[in-house]
Amino acid sequence: MTALLVVCMVLLVIGVELWRKRQQLERRRVRPLPSEPMRPSVLPYGFFLAPSHSWLRFDSDGAFRLGIDDFVTEALGAVDRIELPRVGQQLESDQPLVTLGVAGQRLSLNAPAAGEVIAVNSRAVADPQTVIGDPYGLGWLVRMRPQNHGRAIRSLLVGDAARAFLKREYRRLVDVVSYAIGPQNRPCLADGAVLERGAVTQLGPPMLNAFSQQFLGKNGA
Repeated sequence: MTALLVVCMVLLVIGVELWRKRQQLERRRVRPLPSEPMRPSVLPYGFFLAPSHSWLRFDSDGAFRLGIDDFVTEALGAVDRIELPRVGQQLESDQPLVTLGVAGQRLSLNAPAAGEVIAVNSRAVADPQTVIGDPYGLGWLVRMRPQNHGRAIRSLLVGDAARAFLKREYRRLVDVVSYAIGPQNRPCLADGAVLERGAVTQLGPPMLNAFSQQFLGKNGA
C-alpha cells in the first residue's frame, strides 16, 4: 500500500512538472501577427491609371515611368518574383509590363501605353517586396520613351475617375472573395468588414487565377 502511494505521488509530481514545462513553452511560443485589413487604394496626384491596374506618370525629361497600383499589391500581399521587359524592347499596350510570381503562379499585367523601354528598376527585380511596400515610389518598374504622349494617356483614368474605378474594383473583389469562401464568412461593406491584406494569395491558386482573369485581364500561367 505504501509503495503504491509513493508511485502515485511520483506520478503526480512528474505530471505537474510536465504541465509547468508545457505552460512555459506556450508562453514562449511566438504568436502569429494579427491580420491587417486591405488598405484603401489611393492613386497619387499626377498618375494615370489603366484598367489593367498599371500606372503611368511623366518624368521631367518627357519619358514615362510605369508601375502597378496598390489595389494589386494590397490584394496579393506578397510577391516572390518579378519579370520585366528588357531595355530597348518596344512595348505595346497589349503586352505584359510585368509578370509577377506569386505562390507558384504567374500573373501578368499589361503596359498602360506603348513605347521603348529605356530603363528597368533592378531594385524591384532583386527585392520584389519593394513593389508591394511602395508601388508608386521605389517600386516603379520601367521607364519608357513613348511613341506618342497624347495617344498614350488618352484612354487612361485620372483624378475622380481613377478613384471611382478603384472603389468599384474593391467592391467587385469583395464579391469574388465572398463567393469563394461561402456565405458564412461573407465580408460585408455595409457593416464595416473589409478584406484582409493578401486575401487573394491566402485563398490559393484558384483565387489567384480568378483574380488574374477578372481583374488583370490575363490568364494565370
